[in-house]
Amino acid sequence: MIETCPKKRMFLGITGLGVLTILVLIVESHLTDRISSKKRDFPVEQNSTCKDKDTFEIIKHCEPCSAYDIASQSIGVCIHTHFKEVIKCSSGEMVTRSCDRAAYLDEKAYWKFEGFMFVSIFKETLSEPLFNCNLSQIHVKYYEASNLSSISEFCVWPVVITGIDVTAGLCSVARKIIKCCRNEKYKSLLGFKDACLLACSESSIWTKFCEIDMPKTVKDTLTKVDDYVKNGNLHIPLPLIKFEYHMQQPVRMHNIYKVARESHSDKTLKSSVSIENLNLVHTYGEGLYMTLADVLLYPCMKILFQTFGIDLLENIVPLSISWFRTITNSDLPEIYFEVNKINADPHRYKSHNRLCTKQLDIENSFNIINNSSIKIFNSFLPFGNEIEFDWSTVPLDANPEGGALPKKRASRKCEQLENLAKAVIKIAEKEKYLIVDFCSGSGHLGILLATLLPNCQVILVENKERSLQRARERIGKLNLKNIFMAQCNLNYFKAKFHIGTSLHACGVATDLVIQNCINNGAHFVACPCCYGGIRDCNRIKYPRSAELSALNISIKEYLIIAHAADQTHDEENIKTKQGFFCMDIIDNDRKLMAESQGYIVHLGKLQPPSCTPKNNLLVGLSKHLDR
Repeated sequence: MIETCPKKRMFLGITGLGVLTILVLIVESHLTDRISSKKRDFPVEQNSTCKDKDTFEIIKHCEPCSAYDIASQSIGVCIHTHFKEVIKCSSGEMVTRSCDRAAYLDEKAYWKFEGFMFVSIFKETLSEPLFNCNLSQIHVKYYEASNLSSISEFCVWPVVITGIDVTAGLCSVARKIIKCCRNEKYKSLLGFKDACLLACSESSIWTKFCEIDMPKTVKDTLTKVDDYVKNGNLHIPLPLIKFEYHMQQPVRMHNIYKVARESHSDKTLKSSVSIENLNLVHTYGEGLYMTLADVLLYPCMKILFQTFGIDLLENIVPLSISWFRTITNSDLPEIYFEVNKINADPHRYKSHNRLCTKQLDIENSFNIINNSSIKIFNSFLPFGNEIEFDWSTVPLDANPEGGALPKKRASRKCEQLENLAKAVIKIAEKEKYLIVDFCSGSGHLGILLATLLPNCQVILVENKERSLQRARERIGKLNLKNIFMAQCNLNYFKAKFHIGTSLHACGVATDLVIQNCINNGAHFVACPCCYGGIRDCNRIKYPRSAELSALNISIKEYLIIAHAADQTHDEENIKTKQGFFCMDIIDNDRKLMAESQGYIVHLGKLQPPSCTPKNNLLVGLSKHLDR
């Protein structure tokens, strides 16, 4: 299999095939020339005054005859080769003659294609180093993709499928595999209370480091060498510096004083001793014991150290190298990588500053908006407000008041869900739509929609394992057959759908949901939350709309408004009204962006507004779907 070949062998193999192809073509051309060595005459129009040896000028180069010319024989020369060209004789006469330049043109096009493919493969071979991985200790079984469940296509692979669930994302998939493992020895890799890498990468810096930052760094190092080697100096990848700093910190773990007493055989050790003075060696990524985080980081680190040279980095990241050698000497399966080594001197990067918000800054940002022609508008009543809704018809297990929520909170939750459910019902009541409840939590909204719209199918998309476990229990009690679950981050979800919903998706997650819906040409029903959590990322940039971007408002001035939008929790506080105005600014920006993509967008408030401080509701109707 070609993907298992080393880079040099692959290149040599491709080059050999190219040379062999050229030899075959040369031989074929030679034989063809011998067969057709007889000079070929190209007829001209019969009434032409051109002589065979007359000089002439080609006015119109060889081109195919039309189907009509050939069928009607209106141009006699077309019956010979089906190609024609126009020439000007020495006498000045313009005539048409048959030609056979098509073979030359086809050959030229072929060689252009061959050359392009060879250059592309050559470039790809050089820019994407391949690895030899010795996985002989791992049993692998192959399946045909066509034989897998349809839910396997909901998310970016790798995925794990169990019943109506699909799990995606490196950390989540690895955790699922270990939890399904029959060997109890390996379950200890999940750490205390099975919490290792439990939090999603969108909320946990550590999970993001293991799942996204380190693999991306490895890819960038191998494919964008110039970013790390400049003027003969090596710029150490930032994640590697972060890991070294992490290993310098004191061990932090559950029952750390109990562990310290056992480690030092000192039962008199008091809890008043600072963690820094416990003298516990930070051996592994999460402390004293190997966890799944070490397993996931090890291949990345091995590639980096082989690429840069471990001797070069010995004095730069000594703790990281010590960790690497400890893992190497453990009983993990052997993994061998073949990579190119870079020779350079190390150089470090600097960190960025954080943003602080002051009232004067908020007012300055307001001035930019108020001095523009943009109208900040909220219709107050939400889309679908006129739809009748009766909670008495909803099964208890699909009602928040039937769960473990406190009564007051469950009542507010019902009010929130009712507003979003009305909007979805108005759009999908008579349709057989696929509805996706993004950032679904324990599935309150998605389960309610699956109950109220039995002709539709619903997918719960959530990255928290325990939240989906609670949803799974409720789905089982209701015996719902039109609902599925995907445990993954938003960027791993790839299924096509008709309606996307989200209730209090935090910060940038709301924009990711809306963008995902726009990319699918789907309707969206979104109630935003945590406005202060928005930030530029690889898929989302702020401001969202061209109108606000045209104001030349800086990202700092924009984020100041977003931070102030979170000051809406105390009705008596003077900043609450200001906070609601800031919410409307951000959501009008989202509204304008969606409208520029052909959407009809409604911005209103959940009723009653007191059901939640974050009570704006954005509903986008796509022109790509029949409503």
